[in-house]
Amino acid sequence: MAMASSWRRLPLLLSALVLALSVLLAAQADIQRYQFDVTTRGRPSTRANGDRVIVNVANRIGHNVTIHWHGLKQRRNGWADGPAYVTQCPIQGGGSYAYDFNVMGQRGTLWWHTHIAWLRATVHGAIVVLPARGVPYPFPKPDAEAEIILDTYALQLQWGKTYLLRIINAAVNDELFFSIAGHTMTVVEIDATYTKPFSASTIQLSPGQTTNVLVRADARPGRYFMAVKPFNDVPVPVDNKTATAILQYAGVPTSVLPAAPRLMPDTNGTGFVAAFHDRLRSLNSARYPAAVPRSPWTGTCCTPSG
Repeated sequence: MAMASSWRRLPLLLSALVLALSVLLAAQADIQRYQFDVTTRGRPSTRANGDRVIVNVANRIGHNVTIHWHGLKQRRNGWADGPAYVTQCPIQGGGSYAYDFNVMGQRGTLWWHTHIAWLRATVHGAIVVLPARGVPYPFPKPDAEAEIILDTYALQLQWGKTYLLRIINAAVNDELFFSIAGHTMTVVEIDATYTKPFSASTIQLSPGQTTNVLVRADARPGRYFMAVKPFNDVPVPVDNKTATAILQYAGVPTSVLPAAPRLMPDTNGTGFVAAFHDRLRSLNSARYPAAVPRSPWTGTCCTPSG
């Protein structure tokens, strides 16, 4: 399973793609400097109150490449979005480019990845946009947090603690089901937008989608499988395999066999997906209102091309 955590970071299998990135974050007159190599997991962590982010990318391979900041709205700096031949020319081998953008009005889990042809399926990592200083989460504060992307690992928990898992579907074209054996997840955010919390034993993620869940480590201490399998509702071939990783309680030896998750939805489980989506609601609180236009304007725009 493609996963990564706050506590354990592993090199990518595709380590032939070597990019050196440096991140400069500014937060309320503070300047924080980050240096990381995207052959390992990078975690640009910034605030939601207008921080400026500068990422210097050095292309050390023989292929053109760009970096896309998936889900960042790029207000007033669309040229930094990253899709090759759309918002920029690609960075040629041996060249470099500085992405310079502001994070405005967002908080939550997003991610970054290369964005040119099928190099999109190579290097990637999490973007965690923290609330502004002094602003709490709109749910009980977790004891710890971890990112779960597509990369093999085992996640260790302490019994009795609550964890915020930032789950990212980094599969290029696959919708996925995700489940943790013996544990219930509380969904609190999807695509960097807070939701009304609800419980689920299995969640569904679209390609590129992020979902934050709270998990209470209150099961019998042991080892439990985390599993993903594809969701596909069209009559085309799909790689119908289940990938697993390990959720392990501290102090439990690795010789203990992991418990398997309860039966997951069928590959074409449209009924489950519809019911899951029906439970999604905006938080719509005093701090995070759902500002829906009451008098929407409807129009059609046609753009000639050719």
